[in-house]
Parts: sequence; structure tokens; C-alpha cells
Amino acid sequence: MWLIRYAIRHSIDTAGVRSQAWTMYSLLIVSRIHTACVVTTIAIAAGTLAQTAPLRIGPGVTPPRVIRKVEPEMTALSRADHIQGTVVVQLVVTEKGRAGDIQVISPLGYGLDENAIAAIQKWEFVPGQKDGHPVPIMATVEVNFRFVGAGFDEAYERRRTEFNVALAGLRNATPAGRERRVETMLNLARRNFPGALYLVGMWETTGEVAPTVLRNSEAGWLKIEQAAKKNYGPAIYQVAKRSLDNSENDKRAWEGVRRAAVLGSREAQLFLGDRYQRGDGLEMSIDRAKNYDAPNRPDYEYEQALAWFGLAADHGIAGAREIVERETPNLTPAQSRTIATLKRQFAGSTEPPQ
Repeated sequence: MWLIRYAIRHSIDTAGVRSQAWTMYSLLIVSRIHTACVVTTIAIAAGTLAQTAPLRIGPGVTPPRVIRKVEPEMTALSRADHIQGTVVVQLVVTEKGRAGDIQVISPLGYGLDENAIAAIQKWEFVPGQKDGHPVPIMATVEVNFRFVGAGFDEAYERRRTEFNVALAGLRNATPAGRERRVETMLNLARRNFPGALYLVGMWETTGEVAPTVLRNSEAGWLKIEQAAKKNYGPAIYQVAKRSLDNSENDKRAWEGVRRAAVLGSREAQLFLGDRYQRGDGLEMSIDRAKNYDAPNRPDYEYEQALAWFGLAADHGIAGAREIVERETPNLTPAQSRTIATLKRQFAGSTEPPQ
């Protein structure tokens, strides 16, 4: 079994400074065997993101209660690849007892986020109340997708969702809320979670959330390097980019950028695309400069993942070749052609011209 961890970049504003962070995805692919699936939901917890009209659960506020719950279903793609994990959504339970303003704050992909939302939209609630009157209440719901008998790193999944919920909260939090979420990131960094190590390291190098996180460039880069050693793509990119800033002819740094792109760092991918398009430090190639935007096809994420795994296998990344060899016999001719095209788009020498 293989655990795929990748990230999607978001802009956030902490202490008035725009910064980049990445929502962490964690997908567990196990061998293609017939197994039963269990989908469960966790009880509603207090909401975490600041809005104006909906109330938070607190003194004088009666929380809403679920009276009719529809369980979400696995998608065909998630069943085929045995994807499991937790989707976390933020929502507002309206005065009429229905879920509204549903937002995914910790995604899984493979269509599971959409299925979780579709199920929750059918739920019915006893509305929350204040002073005896129904009021809109903000809440967070976790939807778990699990396979019976399949191994799963529950501890890592808890850290991943905790990271994503805190990250979502940083974008529009009140000052007090921002402090709580920064503290969550600090705790996760102390537990060596790679995304938090990277984000806290970036804060320390810039000082943008001081005085909660004091500026300490040396300590910050140590954390970023630690995240890079854990194969966290955005951190690998920052380490490589720092080396390239000192020397454009650093072949090892160029390889680091490529590795970061293979591991899903969008920033690394865009960096390489820009350099190929302009012929800056790399041989000009419009084909290699193409964007990596996914078409609106449900199997594209799977095809893209296998394309990246193919490149990773070519570069000796542990486990990648086994995944490619296991999945290739199950591909349709169309999928094989798409993956080959994606590999050509993603690949190419990243060494500077001699």
C-alpha cells in the first residue's frame, strides 16, 4: 500500500501580509481487491471561520441537532483505487434546519468532496436557537471514508485535517481566531507535520506573524529544510529556489525544482513553465511550458497522479515504480495516451544549458 501526500496552494493573509500555504491531501491507495466500504459521519462541532450573520455555538446558544442523515457514497474512481480519508466541511445550519453555505476546508479529491456535500445537502436538522428563536448556526462536519480491513494512518489523517482546518481559518479569522490557528500550526510543527513545519518556517523567515512567531531566519530555514527532507514539495522548491538565487548553474538545485514539481508543488511547476517559456536558464520550449490545469474529467486526477509517479519512478523515488507497474495493466488505451502526453508535458531536462 502507498500513501500519496500532495498539496494545493492557497493565498492567506496573516497579520496583513499575503502568504502562500498549501491544503494537504492524503490518499491511501491499496491493492485492487474486493472489500466492503464503511462511510461514517462525525458529530457537528462548533464553527471555526468568522462570518457576520451566523452564530457560533456558545453561551445562550442551543446547537442544532441532526434528525435525518443521508450517508455519502464512494465514487467509482475512489472505489477502484481504494481512496480513503476524511472530508471536513464548514456549513451554516439555517433557521429552517437545512445545511447552507457548505465549504470544503479539508478535501480528499476523487469526487469524494462532492459526494460529501451532496449527502449533507439532504440532511435535516432541528435548528439552533437563541432566546427561544431559531437562528443560523455555523458548524463543522467531518465525513469519513474508510475501507474495512485496509490499513490506514489515522494519526496522520488527524494531523492533516487539523492542518487544513487551521489553514482555512487563517484566511478570514479575527485577531483572536488567528492567534488560535497560528498556535495550532506551531503545535503541528512541534509534532513534525511537514506542512506546518514549512508554514511556520516561512513565518519565521519573514516575521509576518510576529510577535506570535518571532522572526528568526536561521530557525525558519531549518524547519523548511526539515519539511523538504520529508518530501514536502513546496519546501523542496523553496530550498532549491534559494540555491538557484545564489547560482543559476546549480544542477542539484534545478533537480530539486523538478523533484518538487513531480511531488505536486504548483509553484515549482509554474516556475519551470515560466523558465521554459522564456528560455531563462533553460532551453526554450513552449511544449514544456504548458500549464498543468486539469480538464473537467473525473479521472484526470488519477491520470495526472500516474504521470507524476512515472516521472518519480524515472528518478528513483522509492515506491513509485511499484505503483506504476501495478496500475498500468488496468489502464484503458485512452488513459495510457493521456498519461503519456502528461509525462511529456511535465518532463524535460531541468539542467541549465552548457
